Amino acid sequence: MSLYSRQFRPYRRIVLSVMGALLLLAAGVAWVSTQVPSIAELESPETNLASQILAADGTVLGSFYRGENRQYIKLNQIPRNLQDALLVSEDVRFYEHSGIDLLGVLNMFWSAITYPVTRDIRGGSTLTQQLARNLYDEQVGRKRTALRKIKEAVASIYLERRFTKREIMVHYLNTVPFGGTIYGVQAAAQYYFNKNCSELQPHESALLVGLLQGTTINNPYRHPERARRTRNVVINQLVKYHKITPAEGSRLKAMDLGVREGVKRQTHNMGIATYFREYVRGWVKQQIDEKNIRIVKNGKKVTPNIYTDGLKIYTTIDPRMQAHAETAVKLHLKEHQQKLFQNLKKREPWKRDTTILYRAMRRSARYNVLRTQGASHAEARASFHRKVPMRLFTWDEPGYIDTVMTPWDSLQYYAPFLQVGMVSINPANGHIKTWVGGLDNQFFQYDHVGHGKRQVGSTFKPFVYAAAFDNGFSPCKEESNEPVTIVTDLGEEWTPKNFDNKYGGTMTLKKALMLSINVITARLINQVGAHEVIKYAHNMGIQTPLEPYPSIALGTFDLSVLELTSAYATMANRGKWHEPIFVTHIEDKDGNLLYRFVGDTREALSEETSYLMADALRAVVTGGTAANLHYQYQVPFDIFVAGKTGTTQDYSDGWFVGFTPLLATGVWVGCSDRSVHFNWSVEGQGGRMAMPIFGHFTRLIYSDSTLRLDRQARIAPPPRLKVETDCERYRENRTSTTKIFAKDPKTGDLFYNED
Repeated sequence: MSLYSRQFRPYRRIVLSVMGALLLLAAGVAWVSTQVPSIAELESPETNLASQILAADGTVLGSFYRGENRQYIKLNQIPRNLQDALLVSEDVRFYEHSGIDLLGVLNMFWSAITYPVTRDIRGGSTLTQQLARNLYDEQVGRKRTALRKIKEAVASIYLERRFTKREIMVHYLNTVPFGGTIYGVQAAAQYYFNKNCSELQPHESALLVGLLQGTTINNPYRHPERARRTRNVVINQLVKYHKITPAEGSRLKAMDLGVREGVKRQTHNMGIATYFREYVRGWVKQQIDEKNIRIVKNGKKVTPNIYTDGLKIYTTIDPRMQAHAETAVKLHLKEHQQKLFQNLKKREPWKRDTTILYRAMRRSARYNVLRTQGASHAEARASFHRKVPMRLFTWDEPGYIDTVMTPWDSLQYYAPFLQVGMVSINPANGHIKTWVGGLDNQFFQYDHVGHGKRQVGSTFKPFVYAAAFDNGFSPCKEESNEPVTIVTDLGEEWTPKNFDNKYGGTMTLKKALMLSINVITARLINQVGAHEVIKYAHNMGIQTPLEPYPSIALGTFDLSVLELTSAYATMANRGKWHEPIFVTHIEDKDGNLLYRFVGDTREALSEETSYLMADALRAVVTGGTAANLHYQYQVPFDIFVAGKTGTTQDYSDGWFVGFTPLLATGVWVGCSDRSVHFNWSVEGQGGRMAMPIFGHFTRLIYSDSTLRLDRQARIAPPPRLKVETDCERYRENRTSTTKIFAKDPKTGDLFYNED
């Protein structure tokens, strides 16, 4: 009987229909295959990687990115508990299928049919399919269509052919979103738990995996109870598939979420060392251009982009010290700010002098953005008199207030706020360990460490004494405390006054520095010479050009807190100056070294003079203007601390710069506008404005057992010290034999020269 007979006609139609469907399916698959990425694209997906700023201990201070905070890590950095949580929750047969899990697809259809009864809906996508969707979003698409599923399936098969299962898992965990701009499990671990992925505990891993089921509805900050329930479902799955014991599961479900406090959104000006991170951003971009730094991308050498090329920027910041520095600032300024508010209550200088607010407007971000966008000065100024909603900084919890006011009124609100600049440097190598550029980078963007310069007052006096000691003056040499008038090279007269207006008698140079006596310091620079003092100041680390007037002895000019602290560090390091370093090196995303930064160094002082200065500045702390460091701010007496206070005209600027053998720290405090300040000396002195921050900080770091700072470290005299530092013994020697100090012009050594 022929197949073409009438009775086989129905079967013939079925066969032809099936063959036609298969041909159409084959054609569809062939067409879809042309739409998915090429093998080269699959192996080298184009994804933007955030650049990381790494602290001295390897922890991440922050990231630079645009759009997506994405960071890549390797499989050996992903803990087993996270891998287990992912598989039992998302793809339990991951190691058994070839990209498409047919049993999972059947379960998906069955769960859809039974949903009205079970209320349990399950997805059918494997990790490989999800990875294909994450990596090749544009080519595969995200619309819920059959065509997208076919593309996704083809891409998944390609992925399975080209990569191992372990590589697919790593790619997945590095690309999956965890909410907002956070992509990849490393960025998620840092954001939610302030730790690296490798340090995640089982309950933390379960929380992150739970987030994959809905980053918004399971957000632990917005919906903590829902996040807890989802996390516990993942833990139940770990128990079900025997990854952990039931007892362990119960223990984990009872634990808190463990997310770090105070983090509700991720921005560049949150976290620690925010001013430092912002400064590094601009500095690294500048170095890339100046040093001609290049990376290899797609076989070509190109200029790296710090937002998209995954650079690793290694810095010198110690995150523990940085946290203590920020705490010290808050401990003091929150209290001292109230004293300034009270002091200004009946005399608001911005009402008597309207140029104060005008200058504040010209400095503001709002004004400069408007001008950059093309607005005229009049238009920009007019915008400051229209009410707008705004958030203002406050020392009261939660740290801000929401209100509606004109920007002009906000300038008046902020005018009396005390600002701060603080930096710490390791004297032995110049590495910057802390950097506090202001109160809060969300509200005050100006960096008083990186960009600010203010009048330094008496903190400059040590450079006068260093020049004198290095040129043969004894710390025990006595000088008159009588008023003096000095005639400058231009014929001008300068008559300095003591802070307390007390005069008379004589005093040793060491005591004059200890008590910060202006008249004796003026007499000293007149003998040594202003040019000589400037030479020593520049050798020790001052970068700013100085004019050779005698008045520089009292710090009548502006310096940055960074250069001043760097120069003080020289006196803590046997006279050797190290250029401040805050970035040690930069690597590309694969760990290849792009550039290493090495600072300059030089011998700025003799070892003898360096010790004499450390000894004299130690006396400032033990019995001089900084004695309250021990008595009021509980800096332990067994720690070697030296330093100098500084107060400027009208109490506009308060300073303290000091050092231990291990760390030099400088602190400046004052209002943004110099016309806003205390009107009495008690609270406006550097000893009250800035020194308490140094005291709190020093107490905190030496109490931190994790830092292991040597409390017994001392700055010891050199083996052949020829200068007497005990002034009682010096006077006894002077009565028996008249001696003066001299400096050997060939060797530079100090020696007694008997008359």
